Amino acid sequence: MRLDFGIHSGRAIEHVPTPYLLWIVSHVGMRASKPALVRSLVPVLAARFADESKLCAELFDIPDGLGRNAAERQQIKEARAERQRQSNNDISDLI
Repeated sequence: MRLDFGIHSGRAIEHVPTPYLLWIVSHVGMRASKPALVRSLVPVLAARFADESKLCAELFDIPDGLGRNAAERQQIKEARAERQRQSNNDISDLI
């Protein structure tokens, strides 16, 4: 079976990265709209989870630029908190 949507459209499910397959099966909307696809992913994921070392190698193979260190994560968290505070202030100004 091949995916007919998303960034992996046209690829056989056996060649789609595990995180993307997990994303598909974790969404209720996908399970509701594409039940045959989700059912076909179960044995593929089961086989991948059966080989722990191979699964971990894939899951922790993070492309350059996507992994963030603790300082970067903290900076992002603080920026989000500041945006939330600003949004709350904007709402307070309207009341």
